[in-house]
Amino acid sequence: MEKIGKTLENGQTKRGKLLENTINRLRSMTQSFVHYYTGEILKSLPGLNDFTIFLKPSPKQERLLYEIAKVWDRKRALELEYVVSSVCIHPYLFKILSDTDGCAKVNLTNVGDLVTNPEESMKVRFVIELLRLCQVQNEKLLIFSQNITPLQFLENLLQSDIKFLKGERIMKLHGSLSLGDRQGVIDCFNKPNGNVRVLLASTKACGEGITLTGASRVVFLDILWNPAVMRQAMSRAFRLGQKKEVFVYRLVASGTLEEDKYKRTIWKDWLSRSIFESSINCEKDNTPSPQLKASPSKNMNSKGKDSIENDAMLATLVELDQEYKCILQIVKHDSCLDQGDMSSTGMVDCEMEGHN
Repeated sequence: MEKIGKTLENGQTKRGKLLENTINRLRSMTQSFVHYYTGEILKSLPGLNDFTIFLKPSPKQERLLYEIAKVWDRKRALELEYVVSSVCIHPYLFKILSDTDGCAKVNLTNVGDLVTNPEESMKVRFVIELLRLCQVQNEKLLIFSQNITPLQFLENLLQSDIKFLKGERIMKLHGSLSLGDRQGVIDCFNKPNGNVRVLLASTKACGEGITLTGASRVVFLDILWNPAVMRQAMSRAFRLGQKKEVFVYRLVASGTLEEDKYKRTIWKDWLSRSIFESSINCEKDNTPSPQLKASPSKNMNSKGKDSIENDAMLATLVELDQEYKCILQIVKHDSCLDQGDMSSTGMVDCEMEGHN
């Protein structure tokens, strides 16, 4: 088993026949007592489109992340991960966290004032533009974060920046709600003609049994280490009772610790599926499935272009980004909820013609 473990670990950077044989051997050792649910029933739903959007951090985010990296004690890795994740959502969140020991050491002289301007965060700008398009198309949006602070910040920002969200059009779902209040939020959001258009939800609070089929668009503000938790969160919207095609957008700050975390998460998911499914599918089309490129390729993958064109709203967001050039790359995953292999069918370089 130790030899198998080392081969699988090395497989993250070196793949080939040895890795495939090792996975087949492990599968044969566990198939008598491990049963894998393939989710065949989900194929009857309108469809799931799972995208990862690599965004360029704003200049203020880059400066702040640089200053954090200079002084942070690497032994406090979990705290660093939380701070970096928050800054990647919006630099103002660092101000909220600044009373912690590690944050107090960061020199903000070269960073500038930390304000709530949505233009200082590529993720927030993406969400705001997506919301405006959802309003036109009469679609509801489900926004996930693993922490409550970003959700509270985003709620205040959206209500002040987007007028149609004022009143009862935006709600939060988190673990501190009572069961009765939680069910009330769910029912309000799922009403087809209800006023609630946006639901800000804690990933941890949206476990099995919760139905949020009112949403046809899902956004992840941050990346979780456990890919199963993200799939579980997606399945709140993509489940029996869903009448619309579901589009998922995982937002990743390019060139940060968050991107490295994302790659490791994809590798774990690929490995899990390779072991439990009947065949290794990640090699098809020569797509670099878990080993995603850190920087965009020079040419746009035609298959990836088709995947973007199939999502008119995302294609519009790419067009709107031509002035800012913040959407660096878009990866479309073949599937994410046990509907086949965990491969990426398209890798779209957004530094394309008309988006240089």
